[in-house]
Amino acid sequence: MNSTPRLALAGTAHHEAGHAVVALALGGTVRGISLRPVGGDWHGDVGLRFPDTDQAVPDLVVALLAGAHAEHRWHALHRPTHTAYPYDIDAGAAPDRDLVHDLLTALPRRERPTQRELDARAARLVLTHWARVEHLAARLIQHGHRDRTRS
Repeated sequence: MNSTPRLALAGTAHHEAGHAVVALALGGTVRGISLRPVGGDWHGDVGLRFPDTDQAVPDLVVALLAGAHAEHRWHALHRPTHTAYPYDIDAGAAPDRDLVHDLLTALPRRERPTQRELDARAARLVLTHWARVEHLAARLIQHGHRDRTRS
């Protein structure tokens, strides 16, 4: 495998690990994580669940936003060249941001936290739990996917 697919796997693994680790830190559960090759790229999915409380939607939003923060942190630490890692992290996280928008707009306005507040919380949690993100990402890279992750 040349360096681009290997780096794409690493970036995707950190992105999905960010979702999972932050969800677990917030009291959610992870039903599974999958990584799959698509052409010369990798795509990932993570199944998240949160207890049915008033905090469920904001916590899910934070976990969704954490994926891009984890991938950005991995990128900043490893600094792959644009030629080796020609991916736009923010464009790749667009489906997460679209879901965040839908979840937040479904909340009554007076109960809706700002996306900026939740995004800052996601960034802090990724930094706080970075060692766990890296550990899970390494497992994902080694095994390609995790069908079940303990809560």
